[in-house]
Amino acid sequence: MALAGVLVVGGLGWLYGSKIAELISVTAHVQSLQQEETALLRQRAQLRESLEVVDEPEVVEAEARRVLRWGYENEELLILVED
Repeated sequence: MALAGVLVVGGLGWLYGSKIAELISVTAHVQSLQQEETALLRQRAQLRESLEVVDEPEVVEAEARRVLRWGYENEELLILVED
């Protein structure tokens, strides 16, 4: 009878112990996802701010100069090369 009690207690300990370990793992995953969500929300806010100014002539000109190396006819383009 005592052996059966030990087996039952041991079985319950294994069953609930594994559930507790699984719960801890899921909780850590949820925290990780919450941190990722916070970072993505921050990034979305920054992108929305960028969208507000994207059509401003100064921004368009600055991007054209940076990306396309665009300039006016009377300007000389200076390209610096790092060694």
